[in-house]
Amino acid sequence: MAKKNKLFTIKVSDDEIANWRKISNLSGMTMADFVRTFFEKQQVVKIAKPPIKVDPALLREVGAIGNNLNQIARKLNEGQKIEVLITLTSIQNHLQHIVKIEEKKYDRAH
Repeated sequence: MAKKNKLFTIKVSDDEIANWRKISNLSGMTMADFVRTFFEKQQVVKIAKPPIKVDPALLREVGAIGNNLNQIARKLNEGQKIEVLITLTSIQNHLQHIVKIEEKKYDRAH
């Protein structure tokens, strides 16, 4: 058996600790053995999260904006300030398009 040299601390209520002491005493175990036994017998079940549904048009727009941001960084590093202004204008246009898409979806839903 492995040497037990680590301390594991958790916060519990007075009622919880009283209940655990009662159960461990009734089972003839120390509190530490009771807790270890309890956790060793547990099986972990991974709960699958449902996939997030995203409008494909929105994904395309966000992808385009990311592409534009990469272009901005490259042009700034090259010292091309005019091109950066043009790209920022393009991003603004994409964002306005996203807002229009979302407004239409909202209008249809309500």
